[in-house]
Amino acid sequence: MSDVDPAATAFAHRHQRSLIIASTFPPYGREALGRAWEPMAEHTDGAYVNFVSHPDDAMFDQTYPGITGARVTGLWKHYDLEGILRPGG
Repeated sequence: MSDVDPAATAFAHRHQRSLIIASTFPPYGREALGRAWEPMAEHTDGAYVNFVSHPDDAMFDQTYPGITGARVTGLWKHYDLEGILRPGG
């Protein structure tokens, strides 16, 4: 995961040595996932937004920091003029 320059792709968190994926399935929801993730959260940073069910602006800023965020936002504005992929983006 850390073999690629963070500026080379939209996945900026390449300093990590591993990628951890957590999910829940019905009948469990976001609250259950949040409780399960809490012990891990203090040891992590970054996110891969394609795995996030309910992204918001704060998640976008964490997922695409700095120059990566500027590049992704520029691409969205260029190719998604009507805001279909990211409403309000």
